[in-house]
Amino acid sequence: MFVIDKSQPILAYLASGAQGSAVVRAALRHGFKARALVRNRKRVPALVALGIELAEGDLRDPASLRAASTGIAHAVLQLPIGSQEDMRIQAENAVSASLACGLKSVVLTLASASRPAPCEEPSFVANAMIEDVARRSGLPFATVWPTMYLDNLLKPSARTEIVQQRVFAPPMPNPSASRGPRPMTAPAPPSLCWSAVSMPAIIGSPGRKA
Repeated sequence: MFVIDKSQPILAYLASGAQGSAVVRAALRHGFKARALVRNRKRVPALVALGIELAEGDLRDPASLRAASTGIAHAVLQLPIGSQEDMRIQAENAVSASLACGLKSVVLTLASASRPAPCEEPSFVANAMIEDVARRSGLPFATVWPTMYLDNLLKPSARTEIVQQRVFAPPMPNPSASRGPRPMTAPAPPSLCWSAVSMPAIIGSPGRKA
């Protein structure tokens, strides 16, 4: 159990995106400081206008992640979608930086749900791999995982499936499961991330799910 020190900022990965920037704003609303990890500070004028501390870095650059993590106790980690190898390397870099800088906890926010049983769907495989990297490290973490983002229904590929094929069938867990995750819109995962960060009991041991 730990108490969050408000003098230390919360590190938000991918802060130039919708989820990362929402986590930053949630931290501010709750009276906490935030440090936004971005690749180019010139591309985040909205965060600059808020007076957010910016850290330029790249998930493929371990040194930049260690610099961004210095003086940080808690972080919200999101990875960009890519090849499994790229995502593995980026996850290992982020987790290694967290360990090296003595972070007390990390909240993983994944792009889609995990499954209790093995599944060949690429996003589920990637999620399981990311969680495994964190779990093997021993770093205390919690995972926020939606079934799907409702915003994905707006993607051209989804419109094609719905309009032309009259079907939209992403792989989803059994909806009758007692702890089955619910569909979420963009603001929901940051809210859950903040709950996980701000409630130490949720991250009492590696691998809790929210």
